[in-house]
Amino acid sequence: MPPLPTLPPTGNPTAAPTVRPSYLPVLPTPTPSAVPTITPTASPTINDPFKTTQYNSLSKIKLLESLAMYQGNANVTIAIIDTGVEATHEDLSNKIVSGFTDFSGSSEKLDPHGHGTHCAGVAAAATNNGIGIVGMAPNAKIMPIQVLNAAGAGSNASVAAGIMFAADSSAKVLSMSLGGPDDSAAIRTAVNHAISQGKVMVAAMGNSALTGNPTSYPANYSGVIAVGATDATDIRANFSQYGNHIAVSAPGVNIYSTFKGNSYSYMSGTSMACPAVAGLAALMLANKPTLTPSEIRTKIQNGTDDLGSTGFDVYFGSGRINVLKTLSNL
Repeated sequence: MPPLPTLPPTGNPTAAPTVRPSYLPVLPTPTPSAVPTITPTASPTINDPFKTTQYNSLSKIKLLESLAMYQGNANVTIAIIDTGVEATHEDLSNKIVSGFTDFSGSSEKLDPHGHGTHCAGVAAAATNNGIGIVGMAPNAKIMPIQVLNAAGAGSNASVAAGIMFAADSSAKVLSMSLGGPDDSAAIRTAVNHAISQGKVMVAAMGNSALTGNPTSYPANYSGVIAVGATDATDIRANFSQYGNHIAVSAPGVNIYSTFKGNSYSYMSGTSMACPAVAGLAALMLANKPTLTPSEIRTKIQNGTDDLGSTGFDVYFGSGRINVLKTLSNL
């Protein structure tokens, strides 16, 4: 990743800007794509027109087949800890609940960057509504937690504050598509507090495999489901960081999702893989609310399609997620 931009003081002038989204700004450029003209494929249950654009990622993880049987209830909220979420987006507007911003004069329901809105769509875009894309957890609510600024950077203090808010909220799953090289005491404390509150914690592994493969936090914290990225052919994305702390992998290359300006865009990164796993966790809870975070992690890992070396390996974790296999064994 390139060096982080310098942030102006925001209530904690000593905090260094050490965290940012785990996406690749050049693969492809994270700007709105022209909305393609698509003839929807006939489906008895899912009528979102851009599911064809999502085909590679959806087919690999067996999401459409799963949603025909396992949509579950609407009592699960996913906290998207990111750049905010555009609450007026056509495919998200009925999913948003109040959240948190750490920036004076801003709102978590705005997203000048677009990254958080993209992640929110992957996790829980409205589904079977005749517009847009298919989200992983179609009945889940989205809680925007704005801790990264319009440039996509933020401080350890901001991220920790956002995690603490989500930990004490009604959100059951925390999706963290961000990371940095520092083992921040503040973020570690916040993550541990969230775990003590029974939250499912999911984080992106990071995108610096080609530049030294540094350890990224919060993905490396105990109790966090660390997620790597795969491509359309089930190969590990060459940017996806690896290590013994990786839990699973999910599609993270050329992922089509909601974006700022009421638009849709392709983005790539472990940032896109992370909310897929967070959405799967929410979908599991929507179908079986009594699951514990530990049970969710184990069932997600046991339900993967094994890739790479047989069993766990440092590149894919337990494998690439398979929604149908996981939900069939709750």
